[in-house]
Amino acid sequence: MLSRAVAYAISRTQHKDVEIGINDNGFYIASHKKIDVVRALKLIKANELRDVLEKAIENTEVFKRRFRHCAMRSLMILRSYMGRTKRVGRQQVSSMILLSALKRISTEFFIIREAKREVLEDLMDVENAVKVIEGIESGRIKIDEIRTTVPTPFAFNIVLQSFVDILKIDDKVEFLKRMHELVQAKIALNEGKQQIKEKRLKAIDYDTLWKKQLEEKEEDIEYKTEMKDQLAYVAEKVHIPDKAIAELNRMISGDREDFSPKFLKMLDKHLERDIPELWPAELAEYVKKIRAEIKY
Repeated sequence: MLSRAVAYAISRTQHKDVEIGINDNGFYIASHKKIDVVRALKLIKANELRDVLEKAIENTEVFKRRFRHCAMRSLMILRSYMGRTKRVGRQQVSSMILLSALKRISTEFFIIREAKREVLEDLMDVENAVKVIEGIESGRIKIDEIRTTVPTPFAFNIVLQSFVDILKIDDKVEFLKRMHELVQAKIALNEGKQQIKEKRLKAIDYDTLWKKQLEEKEEDIEYKTEMKDQLAYVAEKVHIPDKAIAELNRMISGDREDFSPKFLKMLDKHLERDIPELWPAELAEYVKKIRAEIKY
């Protein structure tokens, strides 16, 4: 939440493009040009934070997805019509056309307002973000600015997560190696050492780490393949609609969004009654576990 507000403030006041990375423990903001993050943070006022965030999320993918959900609940976009089902990608295109039309009518249109509310309050936590800004303004929260050319090791994971889609496992290991060596060089420099080798930190066995990650990934793929094979066996013995089989395969593959309420209700019904009796115990437990991660 704060990361988006700070990034928006930098882009508007310092006229620079920035990228952000977020995890449960913090966030980072990066730019190819020099930026003043602390100045941008101090410009944000608690009573203006919600308005700033509403502007900051307007062009984000998360807002566009939430708008699609709101438009579907209000029946302005139909998942199926005249016996034809519209794919999620097509639904998203329709929602973008609808959003553009509604903005021309009013930026305060009720579906737009609800989508913004869901992003700020349900997905993010605007109330506690306001409390943080209020704490900074009152002096209860102190900001320390530390300038360094090498990030702390605690920040490695945040940066790495931002590139997870474009980095292969071996690329990740090389990234960690480079960052680890930079930290070692910084420590050696601060201690007045001539060479890093004179005082080595305990070496990380990157080859073992890489192999372990590969093995875990292969085991996960093998397990999911086995679950799909068991599902195919069940489908031969018990009548399950092809569409339901496709949705179950999506769940096993890792998808957790865009499942129809009708399908989820049907699955809940079978989980309570038929599945424990007719399905292999391992598959039944796995499907129950996945179902608990999916919301209507």
